[in-house]
Amino acid sequence: MDTTTITTEIAARVTAAMAAADINRMQLANATGIARTTLNRSLAGGREFTIPDLIRIGKVTGNPLIDFLPLPNLAETG
Repeated sequence: MDTTTITTEIAARVTAAMAAADINRMQLANATGIARTTLNRSLAGGREFTIPDLIRIGKVTGNPLIDFLPLPNLAETG
């Protein structure tokens, strides 16, 4: 799994967590302290989320960190 794929997958998982928690980007930015422009760039795949970002997002959405991390496909690695 390449970096672009991982970044896109994490952004999709954050978006899904936001939908499940019924919060929008502005609300998430305000609640986490992540700048709105930074959050938007991360959700669009133009910036990687940091682990501290994901921990703060998880606290707001009620998700553990592991929910945002794609696990490697062991069949692909050998």
